[in-house]
Amino acid sequence: MEAFTLKGVWWLPENPDHEITGILTFDPRGNTKLEMFGSIREAFSWEPQNQPIILGAGENGKAITLVGCIDLGTASTVGQFQWLKPRYLPNLVIQGHHFERLEEIAFERLKVRYYGFTEWASTGKGWGEIKVEELRPVQPVDSDIFVELDDFTLICRRGHSWSYSYQPFKEFSIREDAEVDIVVDNSWRYEQVISRVFQFGVFLSLVLKTSSWPISLEANNPSGSRGELSIHYSPVTDYQESDRLYSYFMYFTLEDQSENIEQRLKNWIAK
Repeated sequence: MEAFTLKGVWWLPENPDHEITGILTFDPRGNTKLEMFGSIREAFSWEPQNQPIILGAGENGKAITLVGCIDLGTASTVGQFQWLKPRYLPNLVIQGHHFERLEEIAFERLKVRYYGFTEWASTGKGWGEIKVEELRPVQPVDSDIFVELDDFTLICRRGHSWSYSYQPFKEFSIREDAEVDIVVDNSWRYEQVISRVFQFGVFLSLVLKTSSWPISLEANNPSGSRGELSIHYSPVTDYQESDRLYSYFMYFTLEDQSENIEQRLKNWIAK
């Protein structure tokens, strides 16, 4: 999950006409903060008051829902012009839809990209640079692997991504790409989403012998065909990417255990 800063207007679900401008700063290392220029509450008080949901509209045109917002207190400027600057720490940032109540936040399908998952799920096909005259039709990667668990299905999806050299159409770079697709039997609340994403991330960290975390997390959008929801939260407080992951350093790869990976994951989730 990449850091970003987003300007926008913000309001409480129960008072949509009272909009306050502010800046949302997201940092996966844990320094996420919403800072506003004025009180989002009409009856201002210096007493901290957490907000279950704050809604917003970003300058990128997307609807934003901030979940579990902890009141960090209000700062004020000193000088000719004085501003009240309330600050909140959201536990979850959802881009793409407005959820007005916690009970509404539920997901039926998730797509997660984990650091190291592509290397772990690699078939060993399609890596490296090739010249255009040597280009052969790319064979499809082996079929997706389905893991049927108690209340959801985990699908390991594998494909190819392409890039080109600085000399267009002279050389191509083909590499495998992979993501985790989670199909839920019954809708998951956001607490369950974070829990399941974390559980698989820890499993992946153990087999990789290095830390793994979600690079991106998307979910189905209840608004319809307006694109998927982007979900952001702070998965870790400190991490450092390795230069390259190699399969022979891992305890095992998906290819090594593709026949019994379902049972391994069932055991892991059960524990």
